[in-house]
Formats: sequence, C-alpha cells, structure tokens
Amino acid sequence: MISNGSSDQYWIGYTDKDSENNWKWVTGENSSYTNWTSGEPNNDGGDENYAAIGKSGQWNDEENSSKYVGGLIYETDTFSPTKTIYYNNVRYDLYQYPVSWHDAKQLCEDLGGHLVVVTSTDENKAVADLIEGSSWNDYWIGCSDEDNEGEWKWITGEKFEYSNWNDGEPSNSSGIEHFGSYQTSSKKWNDIKKDHLTVGFICEMESENMPSPTPAPTATPTTSPTTDSATVKVSSTTAAAGKTVDVTVDISENKGFANLGLQVGYDTSALTLKSVSNNTSVGATYTGAQSITANPYNMGWDSTDNVTYNGTLATLTFQVNDNVADDTYPITVSYYKGIGGDYTDGEDVNYDADFKSLNLNYVNGAITVSSHIPGDINGDGKVNNQDGTFLLRHLAGWNVNVDESALDVNGDGKVNNQDGTVLLRYLAGWSVTIH
Repeated sequence: MISNGSSDQYWIGYTDKDSENNWKWVTGENSSYTNWTSGEPNNDGGDENYAAIGKSGQWNDEENSSKYVGGLIYETDTFSPTKTIYYNNVRYDLYQYPVSWHDAKQLCEDLGGHLVVVTSTDENKAVADLIEGSSWNDYWIGCSDEDNEGEWKWITGEKFEYSNWNDGEPSNSSGIEHFGSYQTSSKKWNDIKKDHLTVGFICEMESENMPSPTPAPTATPTTSPTTDSATVKVSSTTAAAGKTVDVTVDISENKGFANLGLQVGYDTSALTLKSVSNNTSVGATYTGAQSITANPYNMGWDSTDNVTYNGTLATLTFQVNDNVADDTYPITVSYYKGIGGDYTDGEDVNYDADFKSLNLNYVNGAITVSSHIPGDINGDGKVNNQDGTFLLRHLAGWNVNVDESALDVNGDGKVNNQDGTVLLRYLAGWSVTIH
C-alpha cells in the first residue's frame, strides 16, 4: 500500500508515550505481533514515543514532530464526517479525527475538496454553526504563513482579505505556529503548530466535487439548499454508557411550511430510541412512526396553511446501550423518503401552501459517549448548578463525592480555581467549551 507513496515513513497507531517501552495500540487491542527494524525501538534522544512504518514494512520509533514521517495510515470502517452543513451551495464537513495540518489538507483533497477557506462574515457564521456544540475545541482551516512569517495565505490562492483572529492572535508562540485553526469556544481563529494532534478539521466541498458522504445512515439531501432555506438541525450532546439522554430536532429560518416530513436515523448497536415527544406549539398536525423501534424514525407535520414556527419540533429520548465504547455516534436527519423510498425532497414532501419546495438545509447531530460527561462533577448524569456547587466545595477542601475524571473542566491538565470559573460561566450561558 505504501510502497509507491511519496514519504519514506508513515505513522501507525502504536505508542509508548504513557510508559516508556510499554507499547500499546491506540485501539486498546492486544497483540504480540511487532515488526521493528533491527535495533529499534531505541528512543533516540529520549522522546521517540511513536511508531512509524517504512516502505520495507518494518517499524521505527520517532518523535511526535519527526521530519522523517510524511504521512499516516488510517484504519476505519467508514471515514465519515461527524456533522455536515450547507451554505451557498457548498458542503462543509466536520471531521473529528486528530491529524496534523498537512495530513488534514491531504485528506480533504483526497475526498475531492480542500480545507475550509473562510472569505466572508456570512461564511464564517456558517462554519460557526457547523462546530456549534462540538466537544472538540480546535479544527484546522485552510490558511498558513509557513512560507513567509506573517504573510497568511489561503491554500486555494484566494485573497486573504477577511479574517476572524482571536484577541492577540496570530501570536506565533515559540516561533512555530504557522497554521490556522477555528476554535469552538470563541468562534474565532488561532494559529497553532502543524503537528498539534488534538485538532479535527473541516473540509469544504464545492458543488461540482461533492461525493456522497458515508455516514450510516446517510442524510444527504437531494435538493441543494439556498441561503434563504430553512435549517432542520439535530442537537448534539454527551452521555455515559447506560444513561438516558435527550436530543432535539429544531427548525430555524422557517418562512412557512404546509408539509414537513423528516426521518431521523441512528446506530442501533449503540443507541435505543425510547420515546419521541412532539412539541404541540408547532401548530400543525403531527404524525410519528407507528413503531418506536423504526429506524429511521419518520415524523410528519401537516397544515392547510403555512406554519411559520421556529424552534424545537420534537424531543427524542435515547438510551445509550450498556458497555458501548466511548465514541461519537451520529444522529442523522433527512427528508422522509416515502413507503417505497422514492419520494423527491421538495416535491412529494416538504413544501409550502403553494406547493413550492422548502429547500431544507439538514444538519446532523451526535451523541458522544464518554466515561464522564463534561461538567458532570457529581456524576448524576446531568450538568446543572449542583455541579458548580460540588466543584467549588471540592476546590475549597470539602469532603464531597466527585467524579475525578470530570474535574479538569477547562482541559488544561490541571485542577484548580480556573476550572470552577469556567464551569460557572458555562452554567451561566457563556460560550465556553468544557471537557
């Protein structure tokens, strides 16, 4: 596979970063098989904690920022975006895979697009909507000043006239920050080093280069939305295995519908749909699927006149199955495809009182399964003011029961009063990211 590659070495998922010479696969799999080059691993320089494979098929240990490793090998059943949004007939895909900036650039190009290029306030808002609610704080975007410090360029060659840098950025800290990222917490940009591996990425797919995404189930609309279209969005949340959690299906920028037909899909190996609650404030006649076990689950709203409601359409309650692995499980939304699966969006379903297409914009959500819920300090499965009280008491030295894994609220590797401040801001409705 790599014999004809452009690099001499490629990263594989094997590391001893947690304990020297205690090599582990990133998946947690047990294996006695290795194929080290003679004399390796040697931990040269004391910081070679990551394995790479050469064209011969043999392995070597390298440091995280090694110039001798030019790529990586992904093993995945489906390489699919966590979330998708459309703006101005362009698709934006959010990927939560931790890769370097150059690898993210290559992956987007391999998929037929490029790292996102943000050239206007409106496009910046579209990207902000894409990452809203994400559990990750940084995503690579397609700008860099690696060729000439301070001279930022888009990878497409478009003029770098619009920018949205955070206060004090770009700072080029330590002289090695040459690559742009979009921050979930601030909705602004930051410059970070190229091999910062806690960063996802955003691909921009122009209309003529749009391959069908591969989430299961898929939720790609068959009509291209316009800037005037309404948006139907599934919320995202975090829960632990065995817990019950709610997600909402919301509509915004709705100018009026007489018929709205949707279907929501999910991974039954990880999630069980327990109930669906229609919001009676919508002002239309609601019809849900006959069986709660239907997947996808179909929902419809009908009215003789245009309904201009904006807000939550329905609340879906899921049970996270026991022993589910920590991961992100998509909740997809699309148009109702009919009994025979042959409906056309905007014609057979989703139209206004004059039978004109709604041109809906569909935004998927997700349930992230984690051993701890960010901000759930007392471990009751919810994040509320009680968690703020428990954290402040813990920081003050009280003997209270807390979830130790949830204490580092700001994700800086320490537990101190800053975590209390961040959690209180989150509970007060500030736009901050908690871990």
